[in-house]
Amino acid sequence: MEYAVLVIILFILITLLLKKGDKNRAIEIDKIFEGRMSLSPHEFYETYYSDKAVSEDVVIDIINILETEIETDHSRLIPSDDLSENLRYLFEFDSMADIAVIESVERKFSIKISDMEAENIKTINDLVLFVNSKIDCTIQANSGRDF
Repeated sequence: MEYAVLVIILFILITLLLKKGDKNRAIEIDKIFEGRMSLSPHEFYETYYSDKAVSEDVVIDIINILETEIETDHSRLIPSDDLSENLRYLFEFDSMADIAVIESVERKFSIKISDMEAENIKTINDLVLFVNSKIDCTIQANSGRDF
């Protein structure tokens, strides 16, 4: 009986700590995104990339990958957000999230990203431009082949 009470108390304490961690995470995320306009992935593309030679599909897919792998609302991202600086906090909750993002990008776009290339991708903009250029190179290489 004493053992059951101890288990219940331990369970309650763990639950309270997790809820506090979730609340602290929400507060930290609000600080990161404070004062930013909420944009859908399409609006993000229109606002930051529509006047550049960047595929809308690339931008939208990358935003969706980030949202899925980091499991948080990314409607207030901007291209200059640094994955190794101001967004690093989001990765601290899942040490494998940065690897999962790279693997998801590789799968989605059928590209390979070397460790060195991944280390050089610091911002959302770096990731978008890198993937877009990788896809462009693949398309150009394939268009030069005789089938």
